[in-house]
Amino acid sequence: MSNRLIHETSLYLLQHSENPVDWYPWCDEALEKSKLEDKPILLSVGYSSCHWCHVMEKESFEDDSIAQIMNEHFVNIKVDREERPDLDYIYMSAVQSISGQGGWPMTVFLTPEMRPFFAGTYFPPEDRRGMPGFPKVLLSVSDAFSNRRDEVKSVSESVVERIEQINLRKFSSGDMKIDSLIHAKNELVKEFDWNYGGTGSAPKFPQPMIYEFLLRRNFYNSEDQVQKALIKTLDSMMNGGIYDQLRGGFHRYSTDAFWLIPHFEKMLYDNALLAKLYLHAYQTFQKPEYSVVAMEILDYVREEMLLKNGGVCSSQDADSNLGEGIYFAWKSDEIDSILGNTNGDLIKKYFGVTHEGNFEGHSILSITTKTEDFIKKENLDKQFFENLLVDAKEKMLAFRSNRDAPGTDDKVLCSWNSLMISSYAKSGISFGNDEYISIAKNIGGFIEKNMIDNGELFHSYGDGLLKSSGYLEDYSFFGIACLDLHEATLDTKWLSKAIWAAQQIVEIFWDREEGMLFDTSFSQKDLIIRPRDIYDNAMPCGSSIAAELLFKVGLITGDEKLSNIARSSVENILPVAEKAPVGLAQWLCSADMMMYDTKEIVIIGDPKDSKTFDFISKVNSIYLPSKIVVVASDSDPLIDELLFLKGKKMHNGLPTAFVCQNYECKEPTNDLDVFSEQLIAK
Repeated sequence: MSNRLIHETSLYLLQHSENPVDWYPWCDEALEKSKLEDKPILLSVGYSSCHWCHVMEKESFEDDSIAQIMNEHFVNIKVDREERPDLDYIYMSAVQSISGQGGWPMTVFLTPEMRPFFAGTYFPPEDRRGMPGFPKVLLSVSDAFSNRRDEVKSVSESVVERIEQINLRKFSSGDMKIDSLIHAKNELVKEFDWNYGGTGSAPKFPQPMIYEFLLRRNFYNSEDQVQKALIKTLDSMMNGGIYDQLRGGFHRYSTDAFWLIPHFEKMLYDNALLAKLYLHAYQTFQKPEYSVVAMEILDYVREEMLLKNGGVCSSQDADSNLGEGIYFAWKSDEIDSILGNTNGDLIKKYFGVTHEGNFEGHSILSITTKTEDFIKKENLDKQFFENLLVDAKEKMLAFRSNRDAPGTDDKVLCSWNSLMISSYAKSGISFGNDEYISIAKNIGGFIEKNMIDNGELFHSYGDGLLKSSGYLEDYSFFGIACLDLHEATLDTKWLSKAIWAAQQIVEIFWDREEGMLFDTSFSQKDLIIRPRDIYDNAMPCGSSIAAELLFKVGLITGDEKLSNIARSSVENILPVAEKAPVGLAQWLCSADMMMYDTKEIVIIGDPKDSKTFDFISKVNSIYLPSKIVVVASDSDPLIDELLFLKGKKMHNGLPTAFVCQNYECKEPTNDLDVFSEQLIAK
């Protein structure tokens, strides 16, 4: 029999709609029921592609006896963390405060006032490996709430106080000094794993913001050590099992230190950020394999995650009926049956496939030897092996496609889709790929048509319904995406949208007293605190991207208020980021942009004139980390509205480029070669 989740649009909630648990979504009805019946809330938070979420569902939430305990003693609420990142942030802070660690599934017990008093992550159905069984936990928590209410109240108040201290911490604003960036870079280098790339030890996450910051540092002050760290990491990730060697696209993280065995879900935000990182790395180092990775990621998203309506799915699962990750793994004899023994042996050797396997009797594909070195070692003809490799990958991919595939979550998230817009737009211009630009434009059009209602941006879309008012990350990421769309399409509509997003951020999220931005709107009422997450984790936080957007739009429009808010936010975080850069790398990118004069590039010309686009192509053929590009025709009304464009006209009746720094412009030019020299001049 279905529970209340059957009426939801979230795939994660629908996955639990047939549980015997009397689940509620997060709603007023559930919160009121907890108060009226004086029952604690059992809040369970996860997401559709989470392996251990599936495990706990099968073990506990589908078990009638466990469900009976839950239904008798608790008001049970299930939340999709991707739909409600605000709830996820608040209660994950509680889990970390109570248990010292975090993760999903997240299990939090709340008072009727929504205050957490006990928490954990995965609980097994019975006592196991030192972990208490879930029924024991449920009965113990219920007993504490019924018979030790003063203790529960004291604990909950203490936990909320700790969350507030973390969330609303005071910052000592620091001056913007280049030394801060140098110190942060040095701290990152200390964290670097010189054996396998990346920072720290297992598990290893890609953390693309760290390497974007190091690319910026390398641009302004090339250092051999930084270059080696970047190349080591980029090579290790793209050759490891964390990268899907057949289809393209990155899995969420590596369970080991050497990028071999991944946690198999594929997240949209990871692939958007990593496509952009490999594009920038290609522009920096001119290694063709980096451009291949960027394009393979974008092609994978196009083939497997792009919806017909123009939006992009949020994730693909780690699990299928085959088991966790088996869809991506190989038995030795499978490859022989596809390629024959002789060719099969070569391909198995190249991808590290053995009879014993490296993952539950199977092998996850990885590349341990560079292709050219492998060819020399095996004494092969170069053209023969390259042709064989292409043919083998096509045949293996076709074979794999007949397996039971992991599910795809077709929920469309504004913030994650916006990250993907930027990657398609930037790559489309850089690689001269019109299809990528068209995809970026279509995603932007989907958000514009379906996720903005009555002047308000929304966070989540599914089955034609909007969920959750837009968070700071939605407005920030969408604003940056609009700037990138403007650059790719030469349509000033997107520039106007970026300006709108920046203005909305100040109106909805700005905390004038503290000089920081909140993550949620002032109108959001169903929260115990108003969250303000400053950390760049798997993806940038809303505030660090907002700083970039506000600064750029402030320069474009001449609105000093926007630029000052951006600068104030970064100045507050920089002293912390300098000492702990791993979790604040996007802030460092924004600080880097503000400390070095931005390249202000204006192109005046007919957007339909191929020569106008030639200038844009030239800009995007090189790595320019702190550029702002605006393109307009002579007759565009924005010419008279934006400070960036004031007084700029076509010269000689031809598309004309202006390269400026701090509003001081070089001689305008119609010549691409002259323009190119102006761009690279530091």
